Amino acid sequence: NFSGDSTAYQQFRQRVMQSSAVEAAGFAGASGTPGTPETGAPFSLVESDRTYEGAVSRRVDIHWFDVMGIEHPVVDSMRAAGSSSAPRYLINRAAADVLQAEDVVGKTWDFTKDTDPDTKYPIAGVLPTLHLNPMRDEAPPALYEVYRQAPFGYNVLVRLAPGRTQDGLAHIQSVWSDMKPDTPLTTTFLSEEVANLYQQERRFTALAGTLALLAIVMAVIGLAALVTYLTRLRRKEIGIRKALGGSVSHIVATLNAEYLRIVGVAFAAGAPLAWLAADWWLGRFAYQVELSVLPFAVAGVGALVVAVGAASLQALRAARVDPSRVLRSE
Repeated sequence: NFSGDSTAYQQFRQRVMQSSAVEAAGFAGASGTPGTPETGAPFSLVESDRTYEGAVSRRVDIHWFDVMGIEHPVVDSMRAAGSSSAPRYLINRAAADVLQAEDVVGKTWDFTKDTDPDTKYPIAGVLPTLHLNPMRDEAPPALYEVYRQAPFGYNVLVRLAPGRTQDGLAHIQSVWSDMKPDTPLTTTFLSEEVANLYQQERRFTALAGTLALLAIVMAVIGLAALVTYLTRLRRKEIGIRKALGGSVSHIVATLNAEYLRIVGVAFAAGAPLAWLAADWWLGRFAYQVELSVLPFAVAGVGALVVAVGAASLQALRAARVDPSRVLRSE
């Protein structure tokens, strides 16, 4: 963080870019790390009488777009104009959607009330919405003040070349130590900061996966034991069916039909509950996918396959026994 010193930032960026391990470096404003709560301000369009809430302002330079991998014609025109290029103002797609204007380009953005009440921002273009907060929260409408050369310096965002992370970090540390020997360098990885936002979801996924696996194992063991027990109870019936000419396939199909009905009733009772639980969990997020029937269908088919496999194995064993031995023992 250069505490607003634009000259120091420009020098740091130029020296950092001298290493092939660094692909891009840009001014990232004074914003906090991903996940930091942002205080939004009311905003509107100058020609509109409607006011909206919750917009944030972000100051970046054209090099920030290189780091983020974003291309935009407004930024290209600023590069072509050279150092004389004036600041341009872009909004994100979330802001454009809130404003509900057919074409916001050319209109004027206004932070109302106490936030820059005398400053108007002509909108030059629209950027994709960058979501660097937990997906439980909607990305806020944002105004980007884009500079050809940042008039101040705060945080610097750096893109390192693939496979050269350690070389890049060592070069950055060397440049920083030379420029600010009395100030320790603080670095964070954007990918790690974003990943940390979802630690709770990862723990929940691991726990749910473990419990689901245990439930499946217990269900398979329980189903196999139940089928074995019920099949033994019906040994006399199986022996009589076979003595009267019943084929092995017919006996297996008869037993399977009963177990399939049991599994079908259990699936019909459990699937709606699972659907409601999944819908409740997804409802905690601002952005969510539509629930698909595919996972439920796969679970139902899997349960049927397990039931058929377990029942068929026991039925085949019982049906292959000599009916005279079974009836004599009974």
